[in-house]
Amino acid sequence: MQPVLEALPERAARAGPPRDRHEQAEDDARDRGVHPAGMAGVRITTRRGDPWISVPQIGKVTEAPNLAALKTEIERRWGTLSLLDVFKDADHLTALTDQLATVASREASPRAVLRRRLLRVLFALGTNMGIKRIVSTGGHGESEAALRHVRRMYVSRDSLRRAIATLVNVTFAARDAAWWGQARRARAIRRSSVVVL
Repeated sequence: MQPVLEALPERAARAGPPRDRHEQAEDDARDRGVHPAGMAGVRITTRRGDPWISVPQIGKVTEAPNLAALKTEIERRWGTLSLLDVFKDADHLTALTDQLATVASREASPRAVLRRRLLRVLFALGTNMGIKRIVSTGGHGESEAALRHVRRMYVSRDSLRRAIATLVNVTFAARDAAWWGQARRARAIRRSSVVVL
């Protein structure tokens, strides 16, 4: 039975009473080759009785010497684009807001007003900015109640899937096959992924 003992990890061969989780976590770290002397301030501690890895704060990193020049050149060449304008142009080219149908029995708002509100709601959700912050930026004349109503009545999981699939399919149709290969169709099946067929 000696060969079996030699095959066991070093910590399993150690004799002694069972230890707490903190000591076991330190032993696991040592077995993987992480030694406390070479961890540059990283400590394995316990928090609420569970093993916890504590990492020290890193000081402020100095800015790269060419970063300011790079930012200036990018701004000079291409200017600044508003993300909302890009989103509006994408909707103009793909009509993705047409995929967002109401769950109510009728629509009372004109389509142009509804489109403007839908784009603001989708922008608020997509950038994780939130409807309240979109309203607080001002300059667009939409109330928080109107945007929340549009969110509640028009934005659903299925309608977002259809809108994403429309945008992806139009993008695939517009790309150059000589550069990117044959365009395929997309079908959204999950919340966070698009399947390309």
